[in-house]
Amino acid sequence: MAKHKLLLEDDFGYDFVLIAIHTSLEAYYVAFLLNKNLRLQLARTSNDLFVNRGKYSVDFSLFEYENPQKYVNYHFFNNRAKTVLKQVSQGLFDEENEVSVSDLFINDLPKVDYFLKVYDEGKAFAKAQILKQINSIPQIITAYSVEIDQLKTKQNLIFE
Repeated sequence: MAKHKLLLEDDFGYDFVLIAIHTSLEAYYVAFLLNKNLRLQLARTSNDLFVNRGKYSVDFSLFEYENPQKYVNYHFFNNRAKTVLKQVSQGLFDEENEVSVSDLFINDLPKVDYFLKVYDEGKAFAKAQILKQINSIPQIITAYSVEIDQLKTKQNLIFE
């Protein structure tokens, strides 16, 4: 009797482009600049990215745009977020303290402020042209493509 062995691979196929953006601006203003310069229509979603860290969860803002004519989906989200934790001290006087905790969406790239994730089904996305347009925006310090295979926490990028 022949034995059959089935192998389960958890390769999701990271078939998207990830662009790192460095700037000190707020997320809504960077989304506005990307809409204006790249002719996108990024809009804030009601479903932000929530990451559970055990004792607390962190909320990362998410902007989306889907271009059905070119079969391209854009996701713009921040890499840094702050959350406020309430701690009750167990002493003579019960006091409630608020502690601010900052966290990263992708821990491998701590200096990156924002990411633009581009999923292209029609293969019409021109990465070099988009990077050139983003880098031409005066308020953005720099933007570059990130090699997804080099990231340890790349599973965080699967949120659709």
